Amino acid sequence: MNHSAHRCKNCDNVLTGKYCHTCGQSAETPAVGAGFIAKEFRQTFISFNNGFFYTVGHLISGPGTMVREYLAGRRIRHMRPFLLLSTGTYAYCYHYLGINLFDGAANDGRSFNAWYLRNITWLQLSQLAASSAASTAVFGRHPVNFPQFVIANTYLTGFRMLVGIGFLPLHLIPFMRQWHAASFVTGVVGIVYLYLMYRELFPSLSPAGVLLRTAAVYLLMLVLAVSGMAAYAAVFGGPFF
Repeated sequence: MNHSAHRCKNCDNVLTGKYCHTCGQSAETPAVGAGFIAKEFRQTFISFNNGFFYTVGHLISGPGTMVREYLAGRRIRHMRPFLLLSTGTYAYCYHYLGINLFDGAANDGRSFNAWYLRNITWLQLSQLAASSAASTAVFGRHPVNFPQFVIANTYLTGFRMLVGIGFLPLHLIPFMRQWHAASFVTGVVGIVYLYLMYRELFPSLSPAGVLLRTAAVYLLMLVLAVSGMAAYAAVFGGPFF
């Protein structure tokens, strides 16, 4: 089809191909009908599911290898990192809504739980920044910079939240709920996969060296994350202040 005589319906620039070179919109803009709805449904949900399961599957089998491939530019089949994080965040909020994650002390626990869920997006972003800063500080001599660690930890954070959803049934068992089994298992899985990701990202390091660095990253991340959470609560209000 010759598009040279047509103009982009979005920005009115002359089209010279299948896509507008100015705004990127497709030259094909069919009328809204049954065919259009079917195509939109297929491209939105089926493509989303394919990318989602492909990405999660590769995170399970080899988190560091998957991240290394993404950083190397092989990205077409992967779900975008922040989309995976937002998927995990909203699923986490939905499933844990009404469940007290911090019920050690009844009233204070409920107050903190409500505050945590209400601010979970910003808290997750601050934790992401803390984990990436800690990773950069500990692995600073190796060829992965802060922005690349942000991508790696974004994938891992979204994956960890999805794991939390998978272990949610443990919270429905009174004994398991009392010992916070779901949160504990999710935390352990997160630490294990953090180690596996570093192990695959830095194959030149010994397993013991990666283990020590993982422990250092996790401790530094906790200090930064708790400090950031306290600062956020102090500025914007929270159960501590």
